[in-house]
Amino acid sequence: MLQSRRARGLAGEPLPSVFTALEQSQVRFVRGQLGLLAGGPGCGKTALALTLALRMGVPALYFSADSDAFVQLARTVAIVAGWSMEQATDHVRRDDLDSVYTELAGVPIRMVYLASPGLDDIELSLQAYEEVYGEYPHLTVLDNITNVRESTGPDGSPNSGLEPLMDWLHEAARGTQAHVLGLHHVTGPFNDADKPIPLSGLKGQVGRVPALVATIHRRRQEYGPDRLLVSSVKNRTGSADASGQSFAELEFDAARMAIRDLSY
Repeated sequence: MLQSRRARGLAGEPLPSVFTALEQSQVRFVRGQLGLLAGGPGCGKTALALTLALRMGVPALYFSADSDAFVQLARTVAIVAGWSMEQATDHVRRDDLDSVYTELAGVPIRMVYLASPGLDDIELSLQAYEEVYGEYPHLTVLDNITNVRESTGPDGSPNSGLEPLMDWLHEAARGTQAHVLGLHHVTGPFNDADKPIPLSGLKGQVGRVPALVATIHRRRQEYGPDRLLVSSVKNRTGSADASGQSFAELEFDAARMAIRDLSY
């Protein structure tokens, strides 16, 4: 067992907590483990993943297959500057970023904008990151896993390759001692993103390998910011409810890309 102690390295160390609500629900992003964040289209998956990466402040590698550089830069500017998406988009379009240059330069995130990365692309990017910076990223985000070429199996059918992809990402998390966070879709009944999503709602039923599976849905508010509701449906290092009916609540102002703990 002392061998396990030596082999552990930094694995098992949680990345910095960003939201009190997630910490209280024991939703922690642990180094050396694979996590999934799943939800319907437009529910706020990317907003949450990008906010976590920005606010954790740890070295990160973000594969943005689902969104291009223009969109992600505008989102980042909105988050770090506190601007509306309309204002941030206008500044990015005019390349007028002097007022937020210091904040952007201090963000320790390397973005990869391949639309359909393969496992060889992911591995090469990780190796290049380690070569340049002298360490692997502490957080690796795949947005989203169905854009990875190997998510289509040998028979050519969609999602048939997701299970072996999960195994590969699990090994990558162990090998780099990063938390690897994959964003993922859900099945048809939950695509409206307006109700709790159980573990069984994952597209392709890929909940076997990840140590953490969190599903998110959104509650529209008549007044004030919407609610982003995060359910821990599988959690090897904390509590979980596979039904998705237990969730942490966050405020989500989509017009400003602003996610925060509830203010009372």
